[in-house]
Amino acid sequence: MPSPPRVDRSFLERYEFLIPLGLFLVFLILTLPGISWGGLSGWHPDEIVVRSIKALHGQWQFDEINFDYPSLPQYVMFGLGKVILGLGYTDLEVLIASRVLSAVLAGLTIVLVYFITRRLAGMFTFQA
Repeated sequence: MPSPPRVDRSFLERYEFLIPLGLFLVFLILTLPGISWGGLSGWHPDEIVVRSIKALHGQWQFDEINFDYPSLPQYVMFGLGKVILGLGYTDLEVLIASRVLSAVLAGLTIVLVYFITRRLAGMFTFQA
């Protein structure tokens, strides 16, 4: 019995993982260069990480009266800040590390949306 004809898949079909990886890297390349903008000068005073830095020094308590920001990111940045300060760095490094973390998580949403879209598209593909 002859074997079925071999179908060569295109480059993007074989290496589909490169698409979301490339989008993720492009996002980081565009986002990370300005990550330290404003520093601790207060140019962006309502940024969530500023609250976390204040909480590290006992000047702020989470979930007091303002529910604009969810608790999970505040506590994650608070924990990251504890580690950064424990390593002997300053508040500026806490701010930068928290912004990098936020950028990475935002970039990962691109990857997540890509795979969700691919899965949904596969559900509605009809083959005759």
